[in-house]
Amino acid sequence: MVKVPEKSTSTTCPVCGKRVKKARVYRGLFVHCGKSFNADLVGAYNILQRYLRETGLVLPVRSGVVGALARLMQRK
Repeated sequence: MVKVPEKSTSTTCPVCGKRVKKARVYRGLFVHCGKSFNADLVGAYNILQRYLRETGLVLPVRSGVVGALARLMQRK
């Protein structure tokens, strides 16, 4: 089992990868890089990215995470 720390995951921009505390403008809302996201989804996305890095499944393109998740699900 791989444990992934959730620290700072909901304050890290899924578009540019920068940690931006002020991007959480309201509870549950993350706004940065001209985009608006649900903060819980931002956190989940970043936890998945950390998991992929820690297991050696690093993706060259940040948006490729959905494809990687689909491939992982096919292996099981």
